[in-house]
Amino acid sequence: MTFLRKIAGIRGALRDPERIDALDVLISTGVKGVADLIGVGLDENRDGRERAMAVWALGELQARAATVPLLRLLDQPDRKLSYHAAASLIGIGNQTIVPILCRFAVDSPHWPCRAGAVWILRELVDRTARPVLIQALLKDSNPTVRKEAAVSLVSYPGKRTYMALAEALSDPVPTVRDASVFAVGCLSSKSGVEVTQGGLRKLVRDRSVGRWGTIGSHARDTVRAVSEYLAERQRRHKTQVTSGGIRRQRATKPRN
Repeated sequence: MTFLRKIAGIRGALRDPERIDALDVLISTGVKGVADLIGVGLDENRDGRERAMAVWALGELQARAATVPLLRLLDQPDRKLSYHAAASLIGIGNQTIVPILCRFAVDSPHWPCRAGAVWILRELVDRTARPVLIQALLKDSNPTVRKEAAVSLVSYPGKRTYMALAEALSDPVPTVRDASVFAVGCLSSKSGVEVTQGGLRKLVRDRSVGRWGTIGSHARDTVRAVSEYLAERQRRHKTQVTSGGIRRQRATKPRN
């Protein structure tokens, strides 16, 4: 399939008139391939909408050749371009960039880049990313980065994740607390997540408004989900112990 036919297919799937117009303008400028899209995305003299559309199209085309330029666009202060670069890198799915993303998540001076790197690490799951995400959740100065880190840790269940989320439940920023409650809710059926119960119960009276209503009501629902999981786990354990005891008794019962 030729490049222009692929672009036509992307255009046909769009529903936003503004994005359709931006893509039409981009095509009218003579873009004929991935290299041209990369050039538009990197050209600081081009219209911002055209640049954003070019970057977005690279992700839709899953253009692995654009990985390095997209990393460059991720690590800069323009929030919109950085967001589109992150989305495109997720679309491309190049696992080899995880070490670079881990570095960006901690060291980039641009918070949109740190937030984008954390978001990508939610999709490109790699065990080396867990400590980076925990650091971002508990140490980053920007609440958007901390919020993204809380949600990304859903992809990394484990004791250290639960401990970090338990601490993040007391974050001073409501959106971060809300994201942490959401993450715990997603992990409520995982062994070890009960360490978050104390923090969740403290939030039950939190009247701050989150994405799904008040944080308190969301925390209450999550406490209930964790409690139900623990009760079910205890029930299964008792059943196993009882049936195991019966089996042992049968095995040791003397023959007449």
